[in-house]
Amino acid sequence: YQKLEPHIAFPFLLFNDANSGGFAEWWNSDREDSIVYLSLSNSVGGAIVHNNRLYTGEHQKSCEFGHVTLIPDGKPCYCGKKGCLNAYCSANLLSDMAGGKMQRFFNSVKEGQEPYTSAFHQYLDYLAIAVNNLRMHYDCDIILGGYVGPYLNDYLEKFREMVARRSPFEETAPYVFCCRYKFETAAIGAALYYIDQFIKKI
Repeated sequence: YQKLEPHIAFPFLLFNDANSGGFAEWWNSDREDSIVYLSLSNSVGGAIVHNNRLYTGEHQKSCEFGHVTLIPDGKPCYCGKKGCLNAYCSANLLSDMAGGKMQRFFNSVKEGQEPYTSAFHQYLDYLAIAVNNLRMHYDCDIILGGYVGPYLNDYLEKFREMVARRSPFEETAPYVFCCRYKFETAAIGAALYYIDQFIKKI
């Protein structure tokens, strides 16, 4: 921030893309309660909106869900550790199977083609573990976003059942939602931050 400030003549903030995405989803909804946003892009991230504000932690490092350990000593993550959620639920695990085309991957799943269907089921299984863990931690609605989130609408009820089976307290999972924004969510959220600040001053 300090390095950029002398070169930019306007007020600005640096936003984490997942925080921006989470803020956009919260702002464009009728929710007044807390939400957890899980960004399923080429890296996995997240955001929490609580009391109408983004929670970013004491050192701006909150919600790094992609680096929560899912499988101890499991697959290597780009951070250098092993078993991170990112190694099991990043978007490129799916798109790379289809030449980098997410739409092509999900078209193949809908057609029942292997190995796409098996890979997707495994992906959802790992994702269900992660979402149940988030529910246990935060006890609020969870929104699935990023590159994968928009494609999960067609499988939402099935996925809710998978999450509910892992919960010791709830038989259903109506708290899981897919994102409203399909594209450029981070850019929208960054802009909405300033719009929100302006509206609050009126």
